[in-house]
Amino acid sequence: LFSRQKRMISSLTGIVQSCESNLVTLDVHGVGYEVFCTSGCLSNLLDKSSAASVASARTVLIYTDIKEDSIRLYGFADRLEKQIFILLLRVKGVGSKTACDMLSKVDKRDLLRFVAQGDVTNLQKIKGVGKKTAERVVLELRDIMIEYSREQADFAQALGADLDGGLGSGRSAAGGMLQPEAIRQEEASQALIALGLQARDAQAMLQQALKDDTSLLQADVAEMIKAALKYI
Repeated sequence: LFSRQKRMISSLTGIVQSCESNLVTLDVHGVGYEVFCTSGCLSNLLDKSSAASVASARTVLIYTDIKEDSIRLYGFADRLEKQIFILLLRVKGVGSKTACDMLSKVDKRDLLRFVAQGDVTNLQKIKGVGKKTAERVVLELRDIMIEYSREQADFAQALGADLDGGLGSGRSAAGGMLQPEAIRQEEASQALIALGLQARDAQAMLQQALKDDTSLLQADVAEMIKAALKYI
């Protein structure tokens, strides 16, 4: 389902030509692209720590929002931020502008933590996010993230098995069989990485969740993912 989503431009590398609020014009070989950026993306683009920084070429991860009457480009600071944006669009009533505003007004990791903890109150503190929207984000986004991350992890695992001549889930690199608990932990870790997290962060989150609640050792992958997100 997620893999069939149509996208046109996934990234742009160019020089910032102008900036008005969160709308940046990025000059890519003489062509100016208007990009609606999150605050994190703007911070990366407009880093003034050196005089030449703005004039140097920068790469921006892009989501192409195509509607009947318009095409808009949205820019993100990193892969995790972009992925959260895409998954927010799956929540009923959340459009591109709202998703971009949410990621601009709250850190992406805090947003994931709020969702994992069912924290509607803190989501409501984001300007423009009402109670109903906050409740839908909590109720829907958690399941959407788990579904997506598991789907992507399964795909990567299947690809790895093909490349390794049949080495797949349940076997270690040395060829021995893994225990069921270890298999579920590995699947949960790979699912978190597929969401856009760094491998070391995914492992640390998962290990902390398992340390604080040993009953998770017997839980399914979805429960492990949900618990780990609370420690992001």
